[in-house]
Amino acid sequence: MNYLKRQTQAYKSINLGQYDEAIKDYEICINTNPDDLTNFWYLGLIYLLQENILEAQAIWMSVLFPEISERKKNQTLDLIEVLKKELIKQLKVGNLEIAKRLEIQIKELDEHYLIENLEQAAQVTINKLFKQASQLRKKGNDQEAETKYQQILLWNHQNAEVWQELGLLYFQRFEYRKALDCAMNAIYLNPKSGKYHYHVGLILEKLKQIPQSIQAYYKALELDPTLVAAYHEVSNLISLIGELEKIKKIDR
Repeated sequence: MNYLKRQTQAYKSINLGQYDEAIKDYEICINTNPDDLTNFWYLGLIYLLQENILEAQAIWMSVLFPEISERKKNQTLDLIEVLKKELIKQLKVGNLEIAKRLEIQIKELDEHYLIENLEQAAQVTINKLFKQASQLRKKGNDQEAETKYQQILLWNHQNAEVWQELGLLYFQRFEYRKALDCAMNAIYLNPKSGKYHYHVGLILEKLKQIPQSIQAYYKALELDPTLVAAYHEVSNLISLIGELEKIKKIDR
């Protein structure tokens, strides 16, 4: 097989997820033509996609490290272009975990490098995953929905609404501690949301932390007086406390 055909085959193998075959072909290409640095960039990319970040960096640095500054700068930009192309591809197919890994690597190579329209492209994928997660929850596929929410948070862990929805998912599965962690993350990111405090109140009530639950409901109503459900919850809890006090007095 000639050089160009093997190089093309190696690239196709990456797209098919046939990483072992791609590695073999790129290694042969490197031995055949060590001056073609594209082979090094893609060989490192394969290891990055397999979460072997150190091996990827070792391959790239074997080329970049010995070079003088100006040539190294140009070669680094060539590598970044390869990584950026893969990043956009992974965003389009909804693989935010790999996309984030690629973004981090680009920033490590050049912290000032600006990837144009990256957040817009990511937001399209996030909106799609969020919608899919909502649909999955309606169908009762909680595990798949949880995965979708977690994928979004891998890209941006400061998305309050996703923390809120993930918390509601855990709440419905009776995993109240996990639900509380998510709800508190949502409040930390957006403390002015009445519904987030209301959600915390519901969770604390399930955890038998009644005074804290009432406090959360009051905070929810302070922020959003239209939360009728919070009025009902507070009223019920206060009535419950009153009944418990009566029982205590009778016991005495």
